[in-house]
Amino acid sequence: MKKNWIIGVDVAGEGICFQIQNQAGELLGEGSASKSLDGYLDFKRSCLSAGVQWSDTLVVIEATGRHHLPWCEHLIAEGACVYALNPLLTKRLYSSKNAIRDNKDDRLDAHSLSEIGRVHCGELGRFAYRTQCAKIRLQALVSTRKTIRKQCTNLLKSAGDMLMLVFPEARSLKLDLKNARMRALLSRAPTPTKIAALSEAELSRVFGKNAAQLKELAQRSFCPAAMAEACAESLQAMLEAIDDLFRQIKNLDHMIEAHLRAQNDPQLKEIEKLIRSLPGFGEVTAPIIAAFLPEGFEQWGNRKQIVAKLQAYFGCDPRRRESGKVKGKVKISKRGIEIVRTALYQASFCSLGFDPGLRAYYDKKKKEGDHHKKAIVDVIRKNLRRMVAVLTAQKPFVPEDEYSQKSYA
Repeated sequence: MKKNWIIGVDVAGEGICFQIQNQAGELLGEGSASKSLDGYLDFKRSCLSAGVQWSDTLVVIEATGRHHLPWCEHLIAEGACVYALNPLLTKRLYSSKNAIRDNKDDRLDAHSLSEIGRVHCGELGRFAYRTQCAKIRLQALVSTRKTIRKQCTNLLKSAGDMLMLVFPEARSLKLDLKNARMRALLSRAPTPTKIAALSEAELSRVFGKNAAQLKELAQRSFCPAAMAEACAESLQAMLEAIDDLFRQIKNLDHMIEAHLRAQNDPQLKEIEKLIRSLPGFGEVTAPIIAAFLPEGFEQWGNRKQIVAKLQAYFGCDPRRRESGKVKGKVKISKRGIEIVRTALYQASFCSLGFDPGLRAYYDKKKKEGDHHKKAIVDVIRKNLRRMVAVLTAQKPFVPEDEYSQKSYA
């Protein structure tokens, strides 16, 4: 759908750089604006002074994290048509002005975006931006959960290292700091001396049959008592922080579940429900995939084409490097959305324990000499086929069903 005015908008955290063209490719205006209401009003005045009529304007904006979202919302409210393009797509379509030197600056990026809109507008309709506050909220929640979970993992590693310094014999008992009762006990007794002072009955409530052995090891610990006492406060602080992070993760899980149960976006809720019907896809991974599943993916072609494009979109697609006689190894591109790629990997790994067919396929790949990760990537591809099948058919996955055997293979 051609428009008389095309505006390319390059977004950064602090503001935008923009360029205005007409359909003939003539430069009508350019500039920058800060990320504020005053900055938006300055941008709007620049557009109006160039003769822009919002109802006949195409705005091409690069989907940079979340920074583009407020600009898209304001421009949609003005009546403009807004295309939010993935950075990988903009790089492939590239501006002819910058094709040889490959410089990288905001002004050239804005020119590239406006030129892409002018030349390729008829092919990019599927990237039209639509207000999706319910989906944005889910994306924010699952992204926040990932960030906090990563902090928790790092703290667990650090606390484990500190515990090995304070109580090196604990390694033989494989103490798991993910266990809340174990963290609570170690918070009260963070040194071998204090652990040895606890009764065997109290230790057995946490360590079971290993309580007597733990008490004996604590009495004969290699770490000097003075050094263990010097590090005790640090270990307690880390254990307290881990408890707090686990509470935050649990609260976020409740918020995600409550958001999906609400009727803010019935379609999003149904998508998540269908994804969760797949073996291995649970309450953590299914919302992540539903949150970042692109709008209108069903129109990307036939089922095989959709699966291939989703693989590329999430960065799970195989990528070969060849040049003449030099042939590199085939690896996944890792160019897509990392949080979804991780969720697909985790869900596919879990599915091996729930689906005998996938487990047999994984074992077959391992016998053929594939590495574990490569075999899991093959399982991811099969799970993407299943996911596309259930979403396009709007039917939950039922392994025993004859339909499912034909559709999800």
